[in-house]
Amino acid sequence: MSIKNFPISKYFWFSEVFSTSHIELLQQNQDECIEFLHDATTFARYLLDECRVFLGPMTPESWFRGPELNAKVGGSAGSGHKLGLAVDYTRWQTWDEVKFWGMGLAKHLKAEGKNFKIIMESKGGAYWLHIGKAPDQSLWTGIEGVYEKVDIA
Repeated sequence: MSIKNFPISKYFWFSEVFSTSHIELLQQNQDECIEFLHDATTFARYLLDECRVFLGPMTPESWFRGPELNAKVGGSAGSGHKLGLAVDYTRWQTWDEVKFWGMGLAKHLKAEGKNFKIIMESKGGAYWLHIGKAPDQSLWTGIEGVYEKVDIA
């Protein structure tokens, strides 16, 4: 079994942690993520497995991002992706869909007693959920770079 196919939690594989569509940075991102693999594994077991149960089968669009990859995609300097503690999912086609699933997931995780930061994001016609590790429970909207906190009912 290749290390790329090694399971790190019930639903996630090592290859999902470092995967990127920027092929020229794939090997570098894989090498850099090794330092953060323990934290990414703990994050997957604590939070992401529960997200996958609620949201259904899906593959992270972006999980760990080394400094060069993070800069290339316009990630923030303090991004949780740089520590392997944030994931973006991009399966939705409309703002209503991402808002529906984001709010539902936040309510579900809150009921389960999990701490998280979910950002329902939209930029340039793309829609995604950013799910990250956090010391508390928070839900945000991020539309074209403008962020607002949302109450979790």
